[in-house]
Amino acid sequence: MDTNKLMPLLSDMAIFVTVIEQGNFSKAAKKLGVTPSAVSRQISRLEDALGIKLLERTTRQLALTESGNLTFDYCKQMVESAEHAVNASCSATSSVSGLLRVAVPRSLANKVLRPIFTEFLKRYPEIKLHLKVTDRILDPIHDGVDFLIHINDSPI
Repeated sequence: MDTNKLMPLLSDMAIFVTVIEQGNFSKAAKKLGVTPSAVSRQISRLEDALGIKLLERTTRQLALTESGNLTFDYCKQMVESAEHAVNASCSATSSVSGLLRVAVPRSLANKVLRPIFTEFLKRYPEIKLHLKVTDRILDPIHDGVDFLIHINDSPI
């Protein structure tokens, strides 16, 4: 099956997994935030696309067919793989790292900011902190600074 035909089926496969895990269309529909008839239509569409019957349906229960059982195993792996991919991408982007260049006045550097920066670096060990301690007013672009702390006579 080519990718263009496969892509629309992926959500149907995920819904199929939810139906089996929940035990019926109503519970699956509630979990997915859709109607039971929408879930039923998607399962029927999946069965039609695959050319097999996945479920034996009665008014009281669902049972997997032999083909449905095999298909469920693969669909479950697909859903789990998708969850792993999302989790991996989230953990990769939630890690804070890199170089942070901060300019601070001499009067604040040791007494006030040193304990704050020490705690910050404990919390974010992947950050490399470069402090530029100076009483000069710097230009962030020209002086290559990401963050400036400046003291003046009037509050902003």
